[in-house]
Amino acid sequence: MRGRSQITTLVLIVVIGLIPLSLVNYVGIPTDFAGYEMEAIELDWFYEGEVQGLATDGSFLFLTACRTFIGSGNATLYKLHFNGTYIDSVVIQTGNLTHSGGIYVCENLIWIPLAEHAFTPSESSLIVRYSLDLEYVDSFCNSSATANDHWGSVFVDQVNQRVFIGSYDTLYIHQFDMNGSHIETYQIPDPIPVQDWITVDRFAFGSFSRKRVSGLSIWDISNPEDQIQEVGSLTIPNTDRGIAYLDGLLYACTGVDDVTLWIIQIDLAQ
Repeated sequence: MRGRSQITTLVLIVVIGLIPLSLVNYVGIPTDFAGYEMEAIELDWFYEGEVQGLATDGSFLFLTACRTFIGSGNATLYKLHFNGTYIDSVVIQTGNLTHSGGIYVCENLIWIPLAEHAFTPSESSLIVRYSLDLEYVDSFCNSSATANDHWGSVFVDQVNQRVFIGSYDTLYIHQFDMNGSHIETYQIPDPIPVQDWITVDRFAFGSFSRKRVSGLSIWDISNPEDQIQEVGSLTIPNTDRGIAYLDGLLYACTGVDDVTLWIIQIDLAQ
């Protein structure tokens, strides 16, 4: 699975950021912000599967994808350079849990949800953790604590030492402690299925697609005693699947079989 990345011409795509005025100072985007500069990189070495999650450790990108067959499937974890060049990959499925989800990097571990392809699961979903060298480390927790559920995304609130897992069939958010013990489960008003998460300062940003409009939902995670709450959103094209963020650059990966890595200049820091 080797190949050369073909970098397309830098283009300017105009898109309006749908941000409540009360959030402008929080995410560092002025009210007259008119668009985002985007660079598109075609991952020509990628040939099979649907993008699920994207994350970074500050040195590399990590990408999950899965492929659905009749009655079965497979899931793969990839390691990339920031220019989209392929480095390595590993199959990450566990038994019938062959559907990977949105991923997160914390404490030098890649956190990955694994679920069945069916959205009426008969087996517990898992959060598995891999090293930055793509080696299996352990299983963090499973959905038996919350009733079998199709887990689709995960992020870690390192400040408050909490883990949040998003479900794709019930649209619940499950909260765990750092030892893998379940704390609580709750459903957000007007819920949306979040595909992938990043955290910046005291906010979590979740990738979503609602009525064919993609973007980032913004969640306040500052209070360890409260449930997290959605407090706003940004409309940004090509951010319906995997996302990662580093130093003012938002990396977004989308596609099925024909996959593109987007590099978007946007400051999400407070």
